[in-house]
Amino acid sequence: MARDSTFGVLWCRLLHFEGTERYANYLDAFASDSTMQGLQDSIEASFPLAKDPAKSLEKGFAWLHRNMPSIGIPRIYFINGGFNAPCMMDTAMLGIALECFLGQKSTYYEKLQIPQYLRRQMDPKRIAPAAITGWLEGMYMPMGSMRTVLDNMLYQGKLFYIARQALPQLPEHVVLGFSKEELEWLEASEGSMWRYLSEKEVIFDSNPLIVTQFTGPGPFTRAFGNDSPGRAAVWLGYRIVESYFKANPSASIERIYFSSDSQQLLAKAKYAPK
Repeated sequence: MARDSTFGVLWCRLLHFEGTERYANYLDAFASDSTMQGLQDSIEASFPLAKDPAKSLEKGFAWLHRNMPSIGIPRIYFINGGFNAPCMMDTAMLGIALECFLGQKSTYYEKLQIPQYLRRQMDPKRIAPAAITGWLEGMYMPMGSMRTVLDNMLYQGKLFYIARQALPQLPEHVVLGFSKEELEWLEASEGSMWRYLSEKEVIFDSNPLIVTQFTGPGPFTRAFGNDSPGRAAVWLGYRIVESYFKANPSASIERIYFSSDSQQLLAKAKYAPK
């Protein structure tokens, strides 16, 4: 990457050097730091050229290009981001910080005391799903209509669904970011979770704390018990979106992605878990 490249500026944004004209000097300082050099060694050991992580992304973005043509396809860069964020993006560029995907047992994550439920997202197999969903979030997030639990679970459920369609070669639990055991729990508890949310009208709650409780990351979803995974309601959102496309097979996935009418989507999904 050229030191004066457009991506260099974007990289500096991730490293909090945005707005400076001397960004190349800061990148040099970052690259020469002994801690970052050690981290770079770990990245190169985990991702040798023979295991180029770009290979798993090609089919996913090709699917997006075919099925969602208004979503641009980015130029992808793999970087050492210094544990600032797993992905960063601009209108035509996507940077993937490989230090965020070294595997759950990475000694770096142990030293940083990253909780186990977050480490699950830091597996090399999660690069492609994280890139797809991260890019989609960057392209469109209907902030003005993301008020209720239902709004949030369906928006994130759409991201899950699109990633699942774009990456059919990956196991479902990998794409969705759950363990096999968590996915089994969700499938067994689908009906009871939905009854709780709908009968108590939790889906229409707009209290930010309640929204986060059901759709934000965490070791579990408190209302569903300690055995439940975090973001359990997002998985229900995924199932609702899945039900919608089964009931409406000719629907445009691109149009549904940009739609912010959560109640209409729910009604047309004919979602009725047992």
